Amino acid sequence: MMIPMGLHESEGLNAIRGWNPRRTMRNAVYAIIVLILSFSLSATPIQAALCPVMNMAVNYPKIVSPGQWVQIDVTVIVACSLSAIGGIYQGTIKLMPTGITRVITTQAILGPTTSVIVAAPVVTGWWNLTVVVTITDQTYGLGGVDSITNQMISIQVQNPIEYTTATVTAYQALTVTAPTPTSTLTSTTVQSISQTPPAQPYLQFSTILFAVAFAITLFTLRRTRQKTSNAENEKAQEPEK
Repeated sequence: MMIPMGLHESEGLNAIRGWNPRRTMRNAVYAIIVLILSFSLSATPIQAALCPVMNMAVNYPKIVSPGQWVQIDVTVIVACSLSAIGGIYQGTIKLMPTGITRVITTQAILGPTTSVIVAAPVVTGWWNLTVVVTITDQTYGLGGVDSITNQMISIQVQNPIEYTTATVTAYQALTVTAPTPTSTLTSTTVQSISQTPPAQPYLQFSTILFAVAFAITLFTLRRTRQKTSNAENEKAQEPEK
């Protein structure tokens, strides 16, 4: 009877290797233990922060000029748990461009409110920043990160607006209060003052001479008429010869 060549070779290999069921079972148990340990390690919960940031407020100007020094005030309130008692924790504030992993400046937190001074860009437009507050555990000098909190802000950078100064003259209104009339009658005499200009001296002298000459002329005419009248009367009284 003919035996297939493939089956004959398979039986020969099993006979040479000496297949052991116990060793196979042991290897399977080891593999299951490794899988269980790996799952346990991956499922271990991460320890919560001991000093998390409970409140964070950022105060900053909304509009600045290109290249202007800008003051950003950051108020941080940290609430440490009982487990943090006796530990040493340090906080820092970092300013970073939004979406870019580059630190512009770093300032240590020295109190509830920390001021960060930074220069604005020299180009106009929106200046988007991310304020990052990091609390590190310095108890054993390792500097492990305990908590990280961030807040994004936007500042508009624009050229200063020029205003035209106009001079405005203000006139104050004059208020006149009229006195209250009483029962006393007051009589006021209004005198008319003539504002005739004073005569010149030579005019006065000429007027006097003219008056004297006119009087002498009238007197002479009167005497002449009287003499003429007397002569006519005497002539009429004489008898004709």
